[in-house]
Amino acid sequence: MIDIALHDIKARTLGVPVYELLGGRQRDVVPALATTGAGPGEAMLEEARHFLAEGFQAIRLQRGLDRRAGEPEEIFEPRDAIAEAAEWLIQARAALGTTVVLGIDFHHRLSLAETASFCHKLPPGTIDFLEEPIRDETPEKYEALRRQTPIPFALGEEFASKWQALPYVERHITDFMRLDVCNIGGFTEAMKVAGWCEAHYIDLMPHNSLGPVCTAASIHFAAAVSNFA
Repeated sequence: MIDIALHDIKARTLGVPVYELLGGRQRDVVPALATTGAGPGEAMLEEARHFLAEGFQAIRLQRGLDRRAGEPEEIFEPRDAIAEAAEWLIQARAALGTTVVLGIDFHHRLSLAETASFCHKLPPGTIDFLEEPIRDETPEKYEALRRQTPIPFALGEEFASKWQALPYVERHITDFMRLDVCNIGGFTEAMKVAGWCEAHYIDLMPHNSLGPVCTAASIHFAAAVSNFA
């Protein structure tokens, strides 16, 4: 956050947007990723249709892991979850068409075998990315998973430095870098990771859930990088 604040102070002093300090604007509009709140089912499809009607071209379909106020604590059963999610993702692709970008986030809750099983339940082209199916402390396990599925991975929201991101870039075991500007160390570190990703043909899908400062920082970062997805 200190790095972000220092960039903001310098930009205000110079009278320019922060993205000018990062190399200049690459785009006039920063497209956003919409996330459904309902778990697999008709309500999820209705939310997704609403997002499409509002102009969103990328949608992350939830597995219903986010507890809502007043609802009982969910007990997560991986095998039930992957079977249900696979069934509704197939229906979602059929209902929403082939042009919209679809993905799902499992919030690190699967094992390697469960993730592979889930991927094998999906016909090719069902989803465009699979986010955080297993924990990211061991890159070798994502390499093992990569050998078992061609589905693109979206990883990196918890990376706390460029060094943590490095093996995932060098070994190309993520296809969408989900770095969080606030977690990675601010603009300085984020731009270094962005450059590495560009050189390795990896697109950026910044993670943003830490409040208005992170939102503003993410917009300027996304405006300034060429390989933004």
